[in-house]
Amino acid sequence: MSLTWEIHSSLQEIANLEKQWRELHRNSITPSIYNGFDFIFQSVRHFHYPTVTPYILTIHYQQNLIGLFFLQSDTEKRMGLNVRVIEFCGLEEIDKPTPVIHQHHQERAWNGFFQYLRENKDWDIVNFIEQQPENIARLKGLSQDHKMIRRVNEDKSGPILNLDKDWDEFWQSHRKMRKKLYRIEKEFNDEFEFKVGSGIELLNDYISIEESSWKSGKLGITKSPNTHDFYLEMANNLKQDFYIGILYIQGEPVSGEIAYHCNGTVYFCHGCYAETFSRYSPGMISTSLFLKYFMQRDTFHHGDFLCGYAGYLNAWSDETVQTQRIDIYRPNWITGTFFALRAINKITPPFIKRFAKVTHALLKNNS
Repeated sequence: MSLTWEIHSSLQEIANLEKQWRELHRNSITPSIYNGFDFIFQSVRHFHYPTVTPYILTIHYQQNLIGLFFLQSDTEKRMGLNVRVIEFCGLEEIDKPTPVIHQHHQERAWNGFFQYLRENKDWDIVNFIEQQPENIARLKGLSQDHKMIRRVNEDKSGPILNLDKDWDEFWQSHRKMRKKLYRIEKEFNDEFEFKVGSGIELLNDYISIEESSWKSGKLGITKSPNTHDFYLEMANNLKQDFYIGILYIQGEPVSGEIAYHCNGTVYFCHGCYAETFSRYSPGMISTSLFLKYFMQRDTFHHGDFLCGYAGYLNAWSDETVQTQRIDIYRPNWITGTFFALRAINKITPPFIKRFAKVTHALLKNNS
């Protein structure tokens, strides 16, 4: 049926795909910021791990690009075995990853992926995290057709907000937030301001807030030099689709928000506030004013707070997306041994496990 696949592994080879990638993305069934060229290319460029090899798998039908899977291979220890794993790349900052597939070639592209799995023997497990129901159903069906074992488990959930709502009606339904905003307006009067910028505008102010927050060096832009460079590149490249909102009190930046925009969806990816102003709940105030900005503009239709985001946002959302993780196993001696060891582990009484663990520790210490 003229279905072929090709691997692109070097950074230059991936860069050469940009024009085709962007065109396919425009015509794909699930265009997202997280499967766009900019996000994946910058992820591969800035996040490096010794055992991980990122690559792009392209699927072609009659020489036309119909599917693009951004993947990485890794070797992990599972049940004492060296297991070769294929998963999506860009996992450092990604959310609900899904391949770029042409809207008229879904079945063909997924069949091409499984054709690649059948012909490539250098893997034991495919691990796809945070998959939505339609992908899970397709992967279960195809793995069964290809006589591959699969396991599905519940993964993270994330709130979704309808940005087409009337802002005034939405605001009236959140009394607690109105009280928090009223308090800060009353105390600081004209010395209170909220600004929204795009691209690198306001980025330094956001970084200054994060550096004075509990996230400094742990999460977000300031987690590492690599994350700093990644977000700087994203802000420079996305420009009008990279938004930053900053809450200022007495001219000082005290709370910030970052969001991407793609195809009418706003992805709220980061937020932080200065600890010295925590008594005013500045994070909740800046989030609500950031929402106001998007709700009052016709360009934006959906707000995605991403999987595993702050729980207080559930009260603001219209629905919660529950994702699942799927593991697909290639039938071979490694996966057979893996399942046998798991079965033994399940039926082994806890006291024997504890005894074996203590004995192992003692032998290690005495050696």
